[in-house]
Amino acid sequence: MAKRWSVTGLLLAAGLMSGHASAVVLDLDKPFEPQAAQVRADLADGEKYSEISQDERAKVNAALDRIEAAFQTQPDIQALQPEQLAAVRNDQELVTRILTKAREDSRLICRRERATGSQMSTKQCMTAAQRRRQTTVSQDEISRRQR
Repeated sequence: MAKRWSVTGLLLAAGLMSGHASAVVLDLDKPFEPQAAQVRADLADGEKYSEISQDERAKVNAALDRIEAAFQTQPDIQALQPEQLAAVRNDQELVTRILTKAREDSRLICRRERATGSQMSTKQCMTAAQRRRQTTVSQDEISRRQR
């Protein structure tokens, strides 16, 4: 019984954590124009979503344009046709997914590392994306040297 409750507790905690990580970037129940303007400003700024690629930026802008076009034909989300509503929801999910991943990649990770042969540690800080790129480059270098 205790084991069943602990597994249930872990699943509940995992569900809560995953729900927090994928916060909704676009809320279609609120006015769309200010939200779209904020997302576009953040993308153009290049600071908040610095780790997003140009291809992903283009996808986000295209999805925002499609949502905007749907709201120009019918400003009320409740009055949209089922096909239009599905397309708007899919575009909303695309924007949320891309921007949430970009935000997660931009988080700063700091580690204390010691140089070989030294007792003095230094603090090394990188974004998650920089750390992933560094790992990939290191793995490629090792595999190239083994050939």
